[in-house]
Amino acid sequence: MHTYVSVPAPGASPPVLGAWIEAYRFVYDSAGTIDDGVRKYGADGRTFKISTPARWIVVSTNLGVLKELKDANESVLSIQAAADERNSIKYILSSSIHRDPYHVKIISKYLTLRLETILPEIVEEVCLIFRETLTVGDEWIQIKDYENLLSRCVSATTNKILVGLPLCRDREYLDCLVQLSKRLSRAGLFCDFVPPILKSLIANSLVRRSRVLQTFLSKLGPVFEQRRMTLASRSGKWEEKPNDVIQGIIKAAPPNTSLYNLCIRILYLDFSAIHTTTISITHALHNLATHTEFQDPIRDEIECVLRNSGGWTKQALKDMRKLDSSLKESQRLHPVTTATLMRKALKPCILSDGTHIPKGQWVVTPAYSINRSAQYHSNPENFDAFRFSRLAELDVRRTRQGIAFPNSGYLSFGIGKYACPGRFFAAAELKVLVAYIICNYDFKMSNNKRPRNKFFSFLYSPDFSAKLLFKKRFSDSD
Repeated sequence: MHTYVSVPAPGASPPVLGAWIEAYRFVYDSAGTIDDGVRKYGADGRTFKISTPARWIVVSTNLGVLKELKDANESVLSIQAAADERNSIKYILSSSIHRDPYHVKIISKYLTLRLETILPEIVEEVCLIFRETLTVGDEWIQIKDYENLLSRCVSATTNKILVGLPLCRDREYLDCLVQLSKRLSRAGLFCDFVPPILKSLIANSLVRRSRVLQTFLSKLGPVFEQRRMTLASRSGKWEEKPNDVIQGIIKAAPPNTSLYNLCIRILYLDFSAIHTTTISITHALHNLATHTEFQDPIRDEIECVLRNSGGWTKQALKDMRKLDSSLKESQRLHPVTTATLMRKALKPCILSDGTHIPKGQWVVTPAYSINRSAQYHSNPENFDAFRFSRLAELDVRRTRQGIAFPNSGYLSFGIGKYACPGRFFAAAELKVLVAYIICNYDFKMSNNKRPRNKFFSFLYSPDFSAKLLFKKRFSDSD
Protein backbone atom coordinates (compact mmCIF):
# COMPACT_ATOMS: atom_id res chain seq x y z
CA MET A 1 0.00 0.00 0.00
CA HIS A 2 1.54 3.31 -1.11
CA THR A 3 0.50 6.86 -1.91
CA TYR A 4 2.15 9.89 -3.44
CA VAL A 5 -0.33 12.42 -2.07
CA SER A 6 1.27 14.65 0.52
CA VAL A 7 -1.64 15.09 2.95
CA PRO A 8 -2.01 13.81 6.54
CA ALA A 9 -3.44 10.37 7.32
CA PRO A 10 -5.18 10.24 10.72
CA GLY A 11 -4.50 7.06 12.66
CA ALA A 12 -1.99 5.64 10.16
CA SER A 13 0.77 5.00 12.69
CA PRO A 14 3.06 3.27 13.39
CA PRO A 15 4.57 3.49 9.89
CA VAL A 16 3.55 0.73 7.43
CA LEU A 17 1.72 -1.39 10.00
CA GLY A 18 -0.53 1.49 11.04
CA ALA A 19 -1.83 1.91 7.48
CA TRP A 20 -2.87 -1.75 7.33
CA ILE A 21 -4.53 -1.56 10.74
CA GLU A 22 -6.55 1.43 9.55
CA ALA A 23 -7.36 -0.38 6.29
CA TYR A 24 -8.79 -3.30 8.26
CA ARG A 25 -10.78 -0.91 10.44
CA PHE A 26 -12.14 0.82 7.34
CA VAL A 27 -13.79 -2.40 6.16
CA TYR A 28 -16.00 -2.60 9.26
CA ASP A 29 -16.17 1.07 10.28
CA SER A 30 -15.64 3.35 7.31
CA ALA A 31 -17.66 6.13 8.98
CA GLY A 32 -15.44 6.06 12.06
CA THR A 33 -12.28 6.03 9.97
CA ILE A 34 -13.41 9.01 7.92
CA ASP A 35 -14.86 10.82 10.94
CA ASP A 36 -11.45 10.72 12.65
CA GLY A 37 -10.02 12.72 9.77
CA VAL A 38 -12.99 15.08 9.60
CA ARG A 39 -12.73 15.90 13.31
CA LYS A 40 -9.00 16.41 13.08
CA TYR A 41 -8.77 18.32 9.81
CA GLY A 42 -12.31 19.06 8.57
CA ALA A 43 -12.92 22.14 10.74
CA ASP A 44 -10.13 23.88 8.83
CA GLY A 45 -11.26 22.44 5.49
CA ARG A 46 -8.00 20.51 5.18
CA THR A 47 -7.75 17.55 2.84
CA PHE A 48 -6.56 14.22 4.27
CA LYS A 49 -6.28 10.61 3.19
CA ILE A 50 -7.52 7.30 4.54
CA SER A 51 -6.14 3.82 4.14
CA THR A 52 -8.31 1.05 2.63
CA PRO A 53 -7.36 -2.50 1.61
CA ALA A 54 -7.53 -1.56 -2.07
CA ARG A 55 -6.04 1.94 -2.16
CA TRP A 56 -5.35 5.20 -0.37
CA ILE A 57 -8.26 7.62 -0.78
CA VAL A 58 -8.08 11.40 -0.56
CA VAL A 59 -10.97 12.92 1.44
CA SER A 60 -11.95 16.59 1.51
CA THR A 61 -14.57 18.71 3.26
CA ASN A 62 -13.26 21.89 1.64
CA LEU A 63 -16.13 23.76 -0.05
CA GLY A 64 -13.90 24.75 -2.94
CA VAL A 65 -12.94 21.13 -3.56
CA LEU A 66 -16.59 20.09 -3.19
CA LYS A 67 -17.57 22.52 -5.95
CA GLU A 68 -14.64 21.30 -8.03
CA LEU A 69 -15.69 17.65 -7.69
CA LYS A 70 -19.36 18.25 -8.49
CA ASP A 71 -18.43 20.13 -11.68
CA ALA A 72 -15.37 18.00 -12.54
CA ASN A 73 -14.44 17.25 -16.13
CA GLU A 74 -15.00 13.52 -16.66
CA SER A 75 -11.72 13.29 -18.61
CA VAL A 76 -9.79 14.50 -15.54
CA LEU A 77 -11.68 13.37 -12.42
CA SER A 78 -13.94 10.55 -13.55
CA ILE A 79 -17.05 9.26 -11.77
CA GLN A 80 -17.42 6.40 -14.28
CA ALA A 81 -13.84 5.20 -13.76
CA ALA A 82 -14.28 5.23 -9.98
CA ALA A 83 -17.61 3.39 -10.21
CA ASP A 84 -16.18 0.75 -12.53
CA GLU A 85 -13.17 0.16 -10.30
CA ARG A 86 -15.18 0.16 -7.08
CA ASN A 87 -17.86 -2.26 -8.32
CA SER A 88 -15.56 -4.24 -10.65
CA ILE A 89 -18.36 -4.15 -13.22
CA LYS A 90 -16.05 -4.93 -16.12
CA TYR A 91 -15.22 -8.25 -14.44
CA ILE A 92 -18.69 -9.02 -13.08
CA LEU A 93 -20.87 -7.97 -16.03
CA SER A 94 -19.19 -6.12 -18.92
CA SER A 95 -16.69 -3.33 -19.54
CA SER A 96 -19.19 -1.69 -21.91
CA ILE A 97 -21.42 -0.46 -19.06
CA HIS A 98 -19.08 2.27 -17.86
CA ARG A 99 -17.22 2.68 -21.14
CA ASP A 100 -20.47 3.73 -22.83
CA PRO A 101 -23.00 4.70 -20.11
CA TYR A 102 -25.89 5.44 -22.46
CA HIS A 103 -28.27 4.12 -19.80
CA VAL A 104 -27.87 7.38 -17.84
CA LYS A 105 -29.83 9.36 -20.46
CA ILE A 106 -32.41 6.59 -20.63
CA ILE A 107 -33.03 6.95 -16.88
CA SER A 108 -33.78 10.65 -17.35
CA LYS A 109 -36.10 10.04 -20.30
CA TYR A 110 -38.05 7.01 -19.12
CA LEU A 111 -38.00 7.39 -15.34
CA THR A 112 -37.65 11.05 -14.41
CA LEU A 113 -39.53 12.80 -17.23
CA ARG A 114 -42.37 10.22 -17.22
CA LEU A 115 -42.84 10.28 -13.46
CA GLU A 116 -46.33 11.81 -13.71
CA THR A 117 -47.63 9.04 -15.97
CA ILE A 118 -45.87 6.11 -14.31
CA LEU A 119 -46.82 7.02 -10.73
CA PRO A 120 -50.15 5.11 -10.79
CA GLU A 121 -48.26 2.05 -12.02
CA ILE A 122 -45.88 2.26 -9.07
CA VAL A 123 -48.82 2.45 -6.67
CA GLU A 124 -50.55 -0.47 -8.38
CA GLU A 125 -47.52 -2.75 -8.03
CA VAL A 126 -46.94 -1.87 -4.37
CA CYS A 127 -50.58 -2.64 -3.50
CA LEU A 128 -50.43 -5.92 -5.41
CA ILE A 129 -47.23 -7.16 -3.73
CA PHE A 130 -48.51 -6.38 -0.22
CA ARG A 131 -51.89 -8.02 -0.87
CA GLU A 132 -50.19 -11.16 -2.18
CA THR A 133 -47.45 -11.56 0.39
CA LEU A 134 -48.39 -9.96 3.72
CA THR A 135 -51.17 -11.05 6.07
CA VAL A 136 -51.48 -8.85 9.15
CA GLY A 137 -54.39 -8.62 11.59
CA ASP A 138 -55.22 -6.41 14.53
CA GLU A 139 -52.58 -8.03 16.78
CA TRP A 140 -48.89 -7.15 16.70
CA ILE A 141 -46.89 -9.70 14.69
CA GLN A 142 -43.24 -9.84 13.69
CA ILE A 143 -42.63 -9.40 9.97
CA LYS A 144 -40.16 -12.07 8.97
CA ASP A 145 -37.76 -11.50 6.09
CA TYR A 146 -38.99 -7.98 5.41
CA GLU A 147 -35.82 -7.41 3.39
CA ASN A 148 -37.19 -9.80 0.77
CA LEU A 149 -40.66 -8.21 0.89
CA LEU A 150 -39.28 -4.72 0.37
CA SER A 151 -36.85 -5.92 -2.32
CA ARG A 152 -39.70 -7.55 -4.21
CA CYS A 153 -41.72 -4.32 -4.03
CA VAL A 154 -38.84 -2.29 -5.42
CA SER A 155 -38.13 -4.93 -8.06
CA ALA A 156 -41.78 -5.01 -9.16
CA THR A 157 -42.23 -1.24 -9.33
CA THR A 158 -38.92 -0.69 -11.09
CA ASN A 159 -39.55 -3.41 -13.66
CA LYS A 160 -43.04 -2.17 -14.45
CA ILE A 161 -41.16 0.71 -16.07
CA LEU A 162 -38.07 -1.14 -17.26
CA VAL A 163 -39.64 -4.19 -18.94
CA GLY A 164 -43.42 -3.85 -18.52
CA LEU A 165 -46.05 -6.58 -18.41
CA PRO A 166 -46.08 -9.55 -18.14
CA LEU A 167 -42.44 -9.90 -17.07
CA CYS A 168 -42.73 -7.37 -14.23
CA ARG A 169 -45.17 -9.75 -12.51
CA ASP A 170 -43.22 -12.92 -13.18
CA ARG A 171 -42.30 -13.95 -9.64
CA GLU A 172 -39.34 -16.07 -10.74
CA TYR A 173 -37.96 -13.16 -12.77
CA LEU A 174 -38.38 -10.71 -9.89
CA ASP A 175 -36.78 -13.13 -7.42
CA CYS A 176 -33.85 -13.55 -9.83
CA LEU A 177 -33.30 -9.81 -9.82
CA VAL A 178 -33.40 -9.62 -6.03
CA GLN A 179 -30.85 -12.43 -5.76
CA LEU A 180 -28.64 -10.96 -8.49
CA SER A 181 -28.69 -7.52 -6.83
CA LYS A 182 -27.31 -9.09 -3.66
CA ARG A 183 -24.74 -11.11 -5.60
CA LEU A 184 -23.59 -8.08 -7.59
CA SER A 185 -23.16 -6.06 -4.41
CA ARG A 186 -21.26 -8.84 -2.67
CA ALA A 187 -19.07 -9.54 -5.70
CA GLY A 188 -18.23 -5.85 -6.11
CA LEU A 189 -17.26 -5.46 -2.46
CA PHE A 190 -15.02 -8.53 -2.45
CA CYS A 191 -13.49 -7.87 -5.89
CA ASP A 192 -12.42 -4.41 -4.75
CA PHE A 193 -10.08 -5.97 -2.18
CA VAL A 194 -8.30 -8.53 -4.37
CA PRO A 195 -5.85 -8.48 -7.32
CA PRO A 196 -7.21 -8.72 -10.91
CA ILE A 197 -6.50 -12.43 -11.26
CA LEU A 198 -8.89 -13.15 -8.38
CA LYS A 199 -11.58 -10.70 -9.51
CA SER A 200 -12.56 -12.95 -12.42
CA LEU A 201 -12.78 -15.97 -10.14
CA ILE A 202 -15.09 -14.14 -7.73
CA ALA A 203 -17.17 -12.70 -10.59
CA ASN A 204 -17.59 -16.12 -12.20
CA SER A 205 -18.44 -17.81 -8.92
CA LEU A 206 -21.01 -15.29 -7.68
CA VAL A 207 -22.50 -13.94 -10.91
CA ARG A 208 -21.33 -14.82 -14.42
CA ARG A 209 -21.62 -18.60 -14.14
CA SER A 210 -24.47 -18.65 -11.67
CA ARG A 211 -27.72 -20.42 -12.38
CA VAL A 212 -29.69 -17.36 -11.35
CA LEU A 213 -28.03 -15.25 -14.07
CA GLN A 214 -28.84 -17.89 -16.68
CA THR A 215 -32.47 -17.87 -15.54
CA PHE A 216 -32.56 -14.08 -15.81
CA LEU A 217 -31.13 -14.18 -19.34
CA SER A 218 -33.56 -16.91 -20.38
CA LYS A 219 -36.47 -14.73 -19.23
CA LEU A 220 -35.38 -11.37 -20.64
CA GLY A 221 -33.39 -12.42 -23.72
CA PRO A 222 -36.42 -13.57 -25.77
CA VAL A 223 -38.19 -10.26 -25.04
CA PHE A 224 -35.31 -8.27 -26.49
CA GLU A 225 -35.08 -10.65 -29.43
CA GLN A 226 -38.80 -10.37 -30.21
CA ARG A 227 -38.71 -6.57 -29.95
CA ARG A 228 -35.76 -6.35 -32.34
CA MET A 229 -37.41 -8.70 -34.82
CA THR A 230 -40.67 -6.73 -34.73
CA LEU A 231 -38.82 -3.44 -35.19
CA ALA A 232 -36.84 -4.87 -38.13
CA SER A 233 -39.96 -6.30 -39.79
CA ARG A 234 -41.52 -2.85 -39.77
CA SER A 235 -38.40 -1.13 -41.08
CA GLY A 236 -37.96 0.71 -37.78
CA LYS A 237 -41.44 2.27 -38.00
CA TRP A 238 -43.38 0.84 -35.06
CA GLU A 239 -45.80 3.52 -33.93
CA GLU A 240 -47.50 1.45 -31.21
CA LYS A 241 -44.26 0.11 -29.75
CA PRO A 242 -44.06 -0.20 -25.94
CA ASN A 243 -42.83 2.92 -24.18
CA ASP A 244 -40.45 1.26 -21.75
CA VAL A 245 -36.73 1.09 -21.04
CA ILE A 246 -36.27 -2.01 -23.22
CA GLN A 247 -37.15 0.12 -26.25
CA GLY A 248 -34.86 2.87 -25.02
CA ILE A 249 -31.95 0.46 -24.76
CA ILE A 250 -32.59 -1.01 -28.22
CA LYS A 251 -32.59 2.51 -29.66
CA ALA A 252 -29.52 3.76 -27.75
CA ALA A 253 -27.31 0.65 -27.95
CA PRO A 254 -24.58 0.56 -30.62
CA PRO A 255 -25.40 -1.51 -33.72
CA ASN A 256 -24.84 -5.27 -33.38
CA THR A 257 -24.88 -5.15 -29.59
CA SER A 258 -25.11 -8.71 -28.31
CA LEU A 259 -28.24 -10.00 -26.62
CA TYR A 260 -26.19 -10.52 -23.44
CA ASN A 261 -25.06 -6.89 -23.36
CA LEU A 262 -28.62 -5.65 -23.91
CA CYS A 263 -29.91 -7.77 -21.03
CA ILE A 264 -27.21 -6.82 -18.57
CA ARG A 265 -27.99 -3.12 -19.12
CA ILE A 266 -31.39 -3.88 -17.57
CA LEU A 267 -29.69 -5.93 -14.85
CA TYR A 268 -27.35 -3.05 -14.02
CA LEU A 269 -30.28 -0.62 -13.71
CA ASP A 270 -32.12 -3.12 -11.53
CA PHE A 271 -29.06 -3.58 -9.34
CA SER A 272 -28.70 0.18 -8.91
CA ALA A 273 -32.36 0.52 -7.93
CA ILE A 274 -33.14 -2.59 -5.87
CA HIS A 275 -30.03 -2.64 -3.73
CA THR A 276 -29.95 1.03 -2.72
CA THR A 277 -33.69 1.67 -2.47
CA THR A 278 -34.30 -1.38 -0.28
CA ILE A 279 -31.60 -0.16 2.09
CA SER A 280 -33.07 3.36 2.15
CA ILE A 281 -36.62 2.14 2.81
CA THR A 282 -35.44 -0.10 5.65
CA HIS A 283 -33.51 2.75 7.27
CA ALA A 284 -36.67 4.88 7.06
CA LEU A 285 -38.88 2.17 8.58
CA HIS A 286 -36.40 1.59 11.40
CA ASN A 287 -36.36 5.31 12.16
CA LEU A 288 -40.15 5.71 12.08
CA ALA A 289 -40.64 2.45 14.01
CA THR A 290 -38.38 3.82 16.73
CA HIS A 291 -39.93 7.31 16.71
CA THR A 292 -43.58 6.27 16.44
CA GLU A 293 -44.76 9.75 17.47
CA PHE A 294 -44.18 10.89 13.87
CA GLN A 295 -46.42 8.27 12.27
CA ASP A 296 -49.83 9.88 12.91
CA PRO A 297 -48.92 13.38 11.61
CA ILE A 298 -47.39 11.86 8.47
CA ARG A 299 -50.42 9.60 7.98
CA ASP A 300 -52.84 12.50 8.42
CA GLU A 301 -50.97 14.55 5.83
CA ILE A 302 -50.89 11.71 3.29
CA GLU A 303 -54.61 11.04 3.61
CA CYS A 304 -55.44 14.74 3.39
CA VAL A 305 -53.30 15.26 0.29
CA LEU A 306 -54.75 12.22 -1.49
CA ARG A 307 -58.31 13.41 -0.77
CA ASN A 308 -57.60 16.91 -2.04
CA SER A 309 -55.67 15.81 -5.12
CA GLY A 310 -57.99 12.99 -6.09
CA GLY A 311 -55.27 10.37 -5.89
CA TRP A 312 -51.60 9.84 -6.63
CA THR A 313 -50.17 12.61 -8.79
CA LYS A 314 -46.78 14.25 -9.11
CA GLN A 315 -48.16 17.29 -7.30
CA ALA A 316 -49.53 15.08 -4.54
CA LEU A 317 -46.03 13.72 -3.97
CA LYS A 318 -44.69 17.27 -3.70
CA ASP A 319 -47.42 18.21 -1.22
CA MET A 320 -46.54 15.32 1.14
CA ARG A 321 -43.91 17.48 2.81
CA LYS A 322 -43.83 15.71 6.16
CA LEU A 323 -43.39 12.33 4.47
CA ASP A 324 -40.68 13.76 2.22
CA SER A 325 -38.98 15.40 5.19
CA SER A 326 -38.95 12.19 7.23
CA LEU A 327 -37.39 10.27 4.33
CA LYS A 328 -34.79 12.96 3.70
CA GLU A 329 -33.93 13.04 7.39
CA SER A 330 -33.46 9.29 7.29
CA GLN A 331 -31.24 9.63 4.22
CA ARG A 332 -29.29 12.40 5.95
CA LEU A 333 -28.50 10.30 9.01
CA HIS A 334 -28.24 6.98 7.20
CA PRO A 335 -27.00 7.38 3.63
CA VAL A 336 -26.47 4.18 1.64
CA THR A 337 -22.79 5.02 1.27
CA THR A 338 -20.52 6.87 3.71
CA ALA A 339 -18.79 8.82 0.93
CA THR A 340 -20.05 10.31 -2.32
CA LEU A 341 -18.68 12.37 -5.22
CA MET A 342 -16.22 9.52 -5.80
CA ARG A 343 -13.76 10.45 -8.52
CA LYS A 344 -10.70 8.75 -10.00
CA ALA A 345 -8.01 10.92 -11.56
CA LEU A 346 -7.43 9.96 -15.20
CA LYS A 347 -4.58 12.44 -15.38
CA PRO A 348 -2.56 14.41 -12.79
CA CYS A 349 -4.26 17.53 -11.46
CA ILE A 350 -4.11 20.07 -8.63
CA LEU A 351 -7.20 20.64 -6.49
CA SER A 352 -8.30 24.16 -5.61
CA ASP A 353 -6.80 23.80 -2.11
CA GLY A 354 -3.39 23.04 -3.63
CA THR A 355 -3.45 19.24 -3.19
CA HIS A 356 -1.53 17.46 -5.95
CA ILE A 357 -3.49 14.47 -7.25
CA PRO A 358 -1.56 11.90 -9.31
CA LYS A 359 -3.09 9.78 -12.06
CA GLY A 360 -5.09 6.87 -10.63
CA GLN A 361 -5.76 8.56 -7.28
CA TRP A 362 -9.25 8.54 -5.79
CA VAL A 363 -10.87 11.64 -4.29
CA VAL A 364 -14.15 11.56 -2.31
CA THR A 365 -16.35 13.72 -0.09
CA PRO A 366 -17.41 12.33 3.33
CA ALA A 367 -21.20 12.37 2.93
CA TYR A 368 -21.88 10.62 6.25
CA SER A 369 -19.83 13.18 8.20
CA ILE A 370 -21.06 16.25 6.31
CA ASN A 371 -24.69 15.16 6.60
CA ARG A 372 -24.22 15.07 10.39
CA SER A 373 -22.27 18.31 10.66
CA ALA A 374 -23.42 21.05 13.08
CA GLN A 375 -22.21 23.47 10.42
CA TYR A 376 -25.32 22.64 8.40
CA HIS A 377 -27.85 21.17 10.87
CA SER A 378 -28.95 21.86 14.44
CA ASN A 379 -28.80 18.83 16.75
CA PRO A 380 -27.36 16.88 13.82
CA GLU A 381 -27.23 13.50 15.59
CA ASN A 382 -30.95 13.50 16.37
CA PHE A 383 -33.63 12.07 14.08
CA ASP A 384 -36.01 14.99 13.55
CA ALA A 385 -38.57 13.80 11.00
CA PHE A 386 -39.93 17.27 10.28
CA ARG A 387 -36.59 19.09 10.13
CA PHE A 388 -36.89 19.79 6.41
CA SER A 389 -40.65 20.38 6.26
CA ARG A 390 -40.16 23.23 8.76
CA LEU A 391 -37.40 24.65 6.59
CA ALA A 392 -39.67 24.31 3.54
CA GLU A 393 -42.21 26.58 5.21
CA LEU A 394 -39.54 29.29 5.33
CA ASP A 395 -38.27 28.69 1.80
CA VAL A 396 -40.04 30.37 -1.13
CA ARG A 397 -38.80 27.57 -3.39
CA ARG A 398 -40.03 24.82 -1.10
CA THR A 399 -38.99 21.96 -3.37
CA ARG A 400 -35.35 22.80 -2.67
CA GLN A 401 -35.81 21.16 0.73
CA GLY A 402 -37.03 17.94 -0.91
CA ILE A 403 -35.32 14.57 -0.63
CA ALA A 404 -34.16 14.58 -4.26
CA PHE A 405 -32.47 18.00 -4.04
CA PRO A 406 -28.90 17.77 -2.74
CA ASN A 407 -26.95 20.66 -1.28
CA SER A 408 -23.65 21.22 0.52
CA GLY A 409 -25.05 19.79 3.78
CA TYR A 410 -26.94 16.87 2.23
CA LEU A 411 -24.84 14.69 -0.05
CA SER A 412 -26.59 11.30 0.08
CA PHE A 413 -27.34 11.43 -3.68
CA GLY A 414 -24.13 13.24 -4.57
CA ILE A 415 -24.42 16.75 -5.99
CA GLY A 416 -23.97 18.59 -9.26
CA LYS A 417 -24.35 17.31 -12.81
CA TYR A 418 -23.33 13.80 -11.78
CA ALA A 419 -25.76 13.49 -8.87
CA CYS A 420 -27.67 10.20 -8.92
CA PRO A 421 -29.71 10.37 -12.17
CA GLY A 422 -32.43 8.08 -10.81
CA ARG A 423 -32.99 9.98 -7.56
CA PHE A 424 -36.39 11.43 -8.53
CA PHE A 425 -37.75 8.00 -9.42
CA ALA A 426 -36.16 6.50 -6.31
CA ALA A 427 -37.74 9.24 -4.18
CA ALA A 428 -41.15 8.48 -5.69
CA GLU A 429 -40.73 4.77 -4.95
CA LEU A 430 -39.70 5.55 -1.38
CA LYS A 431 -42.69 7.83 -0.83
CA VAL A 432 -45.25 5.46 -2.30
CA LEU A 433 -43.97 2.42 -0.43
CA VAL A 434 -43.60 4.13 2.94
CA ALA A 435 -46.94 5.92 2.46
CA TYR A 436 -48.67 2.60 1.77
CA ILE A 437 -47.17 1.05 4.89
CA ILE A 438 -47.86 3.99 7.17
CA CYS A 439 -51.49 4.33 6.00
CA ASN A 440 -52.28 0.62 6.32
CA TYR A 441 -50.26 -0.44 9.36
CA ASP A 442 -48.95 0.65 12.71
CA PHE A 443 -45.37 -0.51 13.13
CA LYS A 444 -42.69 -0.45 15.81
CA MET A 445 -39.42 -2.09 16.81
CA SER A 446 -39.89 -5.02 19.18
CA ASN A 447 -37.66 -3.46 21.86
CA ASN A 448 -38.50 0.19 21.05
CA LYS A 449 -34.84 0.81 20.22
CA ARG A 450 -33.33 1.60 16.85
CA PRO A 451 -31.17 -1.32 15.71
CA ARG A 452 -27.48 -0.73 15.09
CA ASN A 453 -26.43 -0.41 11.47
CA LYS A 454 -23.58 -2.21 9.76
CA PHE A 455 -20.67 -1.01 7.69
CA PHE A 456 -18.83 -2.91 5.02
CA SER A 457 -16.39 -0.72 3.16
CA PHE A 458 -18.40 2.35 2.08
CA LEU A 459 -21.73 0.51 2.37
CA TYR A 460 -23.95 1.63 5.28
CA SER A 461 -26.58 -1.03 5.73
CA PRO A 462 -29.43 -1.53 8.22
CA ASP A 463 -29.73 -4.66 10.32
CA PHE A 464 -32.30 -6.65 8.35
CA SER A 465 -32.53 -9.19 11.17
CA ALA A 466 -33.90 -6.58 13.60
CA LYS A 467 -37.42 -7.42 14.78
CA LEU A 468 -40.02 -5.18 13.17
CA LEU A 469 -43.64 -5.51 14.36
CA PHE A 470 -46.72 -4.67 12.28
CA LYS A 471 -50.41 -4.32 13.15
CA LYS A 472 -53.22 -3.67 10.69
CA ARG A 473 -54.86 -0.26 10.86
CA PHE A 474 -58.63 -0.04 10.48
CA SER A 475 -60.37 3.13 9.35
CA ASP A 476 -63.58 4.39 10.92
CA SER A 477 -65.53 2.93 7.99
CA ASP A 478 -64.15 -0.59 8.43
